[in-house]
Amino acid sequence: MSLLVENLKILVVGDFTGKGDEGLSQISKRIFRLLKDKNITMSVNTNNLMNIKTIILILRFNPDIIHYVTGPTIRSFIYLSFLKYLFIYRVKIVISATRPFLQKRYFKLLKFLPVDLIFTQANK
Repeated sequence: MSLLVENLKILVVGDFTGKGDEGLSQISKRIFRLLKDKNITMSVNTNNLMNIKTIILILRFNPDIIHYVTGPTIRSFIYLSFLKYLFIYRVKIVISATRPFLQKRYFKLLKFLPVDLIFTQANK
């Protein structure tokens, strides 16, 4: 019996415009490809995330999960908090911390931001 859930609606936020040899673009595209095999997926470029047209598309898509690949930054946490609020906190937020560094002054703020899961290679 598999514990994996299939047919979720997953929004992947990342860098999908970069050249094929750029690391972050490769990671974003690979995560998207892996998730789309067994789920309903939509991709959004990080730079377009707060565009009103993009927000309308996201609302129509109505994701179960928002997977933010290019984080974390304090701005990304604020954007994701806004999106979670739009979905009345029903959507789950996942961040792939490809560069898991955040200034210490923001640590206290993190407990108020609604992120459900952070993937990282860091020990802390």
